[in-house]
Amino acid sequence: MTHSAPQMPRRTALTAAAWSAPVIALTTPAPAVAASPRPGLQGVVTVRKSCSTTAPGSLLTIDGRGSYPDRGLWVEGATSSTTITSPSITLYFPTALGTIAWQAMNTNSNWSRPVVDTAVPQIANLTAYTMRYSGAFTYSATNAAKIATGQPYFQATIGYTACSQSLTTHSLRRVTVDGKLETIQRGPLRL
Repeated sequence: MTHSAPQMPRRTALTAAAWSAPVIALTTPAPAVAASPRPGLQGVVTVRKSCSTTAPGSLLTIDGRGSYPDRGLWVEGATSSTTITSPSITLYFPTALGTIAWQAMNTNSNWSRPVVDTAVPQIANLTAYTMRYSGAFTYSATNAAKIATGQPYFQATIGYTACSQSLTTHSLRRVTVDGKLETIQRGPLRL
C-alpha cells in the first residue's frame, strides 16, 4: 500500500460471523449452505477494525453487504408462506471503548443504528449494541430460503490505543420464524 504522507502502521482485523465457525480473513469464502437447515438468522456480517492515527482515525465497521449465498442475511428451510418477524443482531464490544457512536453508511438498508441494549443478556466488561431490521425478505424456492433485501453497514471511530489492542466481541442473532423465537450466539471472537 502506497501512502502520499508518512503515517503510523495500519492494522486491520476482520471477523465474520456466519452459521459455522467464524472466518478470520477477508479472503476466506463464506461457508457453503448446510446439508440440513439450521433455524435462525443465517448469513455473513463482518466486524472489523482498522487502526490508524491519521484521518478518519481508527474505525470499527459492521458490514453485511453482499448477495446470497456469499454475503447478506437469510432464513433457511423457509417456504413462501414462512412468516419472519423481529430480526435483530446484537454485537458486544469492550466497555473500555466507552459508548460507541455508530453511523449508518450510505448503503445501509432498513437496519436501525446499533444502540446500547440493556434488555438482552449482558456479558461482563462488554456493552451490547443491537440493530434491528425493518425491511423485506424475498423467497428463493431454489434455495428454500427467505433472503433479507437489505444489509447492515455501519462505522464508528474509536481511539487508536484501544484499537491497536486485541478486542473481544460476541454476537447474538434473534429472529422470530412462524411465531417461534430462534437465537444464535457466537463468541468470544477476537478482532
